[in-house]
Amino acid sequence: MNKLYKRSRPDLYRINPYITGITSENSLCLYKGYLTGFFYTKTYSSVMSKLQRKFNYWFRKLEGRFRSLLLIFFIASIYFVLLYKRQNPGMTPLMVTRFIEQVTEWKPIVLKYTRVPIEHISNYTIYAVMAGEDQKFLDHYGFDVDAIRNALESNIKSKSLKIWGSTITQQTAKNLFLRQDRSLFRKAIESYFTVLMELVRSKERILEVYLNIIEFGDGIYGIEQASQYYFNTSADKLTRSQSILLAAILPNPRYYQDHLRSYLLAKRKRNISTWINKLKREKENKEFIEEIKTTQ
Repeated sequence: MNKLYKRSRPDLYRINPYITGITSENSLCLYKGYLTGFFYTKTYSSVMSKLQRKFNYWFRKLEGRFRSLLLIFFIASIYFVLLYKRQNPGMTPLMVTRFIEQVTEWKPIVLKYTRVPIEHISNYTIYAVMAGEDQKFLDHYGFDVDAIRNALESNIKSKSLKIWGSTITQQTAKNLFLRQDRSLFRKAIESYFTVLMELVRSKERILEVYLNIIEFGDGIYGIEQASQYYFNTSADKLTRSQSILLAAILPNPRYYQDHLRSYLLAKRKRNISTWINKLKREKENKEFIEEIKTTQ
C-alpha cells in the first residue's frame, strides 16, 4: 500500500511525516518551505513574464521610431544634397555657430557673405585652394586614401586616436550640413554626405560651393568677401600671391586673420606655391580650369 501511495502522490510523500518517517518537529518547517517555494516560484515567473512582455513592447516601439527617424534622415539628406546641386545655400551651420558665439561672448556681430559664380573666381585662387587643401581633388571620389592610410599608421605608432584631414568635398559637407566638433560620429556622417555629394554633383559645383561658404576670418565667408576684406578687390582680380595667402589661412582663418606675418603662415605659403607649379603641369588640371572658364 505504501509503495502504491508513493507512486501516485510523490509530492506528498516527500513531505508527509507519517509516510516518510520525518519527525513532527521538522514537518511544519517542511510545509512552510514547500508553500513558500511554490508561491515564490509562481510569483517570480509571473513578474518576469510581465517584464518580458513590457520589454518586448517598448523595444518594438523604439525600434519602429528609430527606423522612422533613420528613414526621415535619409530622405532629408538626399533632398538637400539634390537641392544644393542647383540652388545656392543660405546660412550654413558654421555661420549659425559663429553667430551664436559672437552673441554669447559679447563680440561685435559680423556676418559677411556674398556668393560669386566660379566663373568669376581667379584661376590663381582655384589652383591655390587645390594646392593648399586637396592636391588630388580631381583624382579621388571624396576621400584621399593615402592620407587616411598615413593617419591610421600614425595612430597605431603613437597609440592615439587622431582624426585625419579632410578633402575639399568633406570640408564642403561638414560646413554645409554639420557641426564643427571633432568626433568619430561626426566624421562618419560627414563621410556619408561626402559620398552623396560625389555621386550627384560635379567637381566644379563642389568647388564652387566650397569657395563660397568657407570661412576666411571671424564672420567672413566666401572668396568674394575675403577678397574685399584682405585686398579691397573682387574674386576675379586676385593675383597669385593674394590667392596663395587666402589659401594659406584656411586651416585656421580666425587665428591667421590677426597673424598674417607668422612663420607658420609663411611656410604654408611656400608649400602652396610649390604645389601650384606641380598642379599647373598636369593636363587634367588645365582642362578643368579651361572647362570652367568656357562656361562663362
